[in-house]
Amino acid sequence: MICGTGIDMNFTAGASCETCAANIATWADRYQPPLDEQSPRLGRFPYLGDDYALSERIPGQTPWIADIHVFAIASTMSFGVSGSSINAMTTAVPQARAWA
Repeated sequence: MICGTGIDMNFTAGASCETCAANIATWADRYQPPLDEQSPRLGRFPYLGDDYALSERIPGQTPWIADIHVFAIASTMSFGVSGSSINAMTTAVPQARAWA
């Protein structure tokens, strides 16, 4: 799946994520920064797993979203600028694992 969400994260805005958008965990769901560092915009970024995978806001509702890996500007909050650069793919993206 390829989703073009733009720089502002809003997974509910497009039809491509409509079956899971409400259950994509965001940084605001998982981390509460000090009051002087809070940013609603940054809080909307997806909270990604170690393998750049989406995670569920409510476990068990959409377990298949862990099969969606995000290597794009949306990975910035979880991994820094590596996800917004094609050149970073050689060092930032984990090695592919053999599937059984």
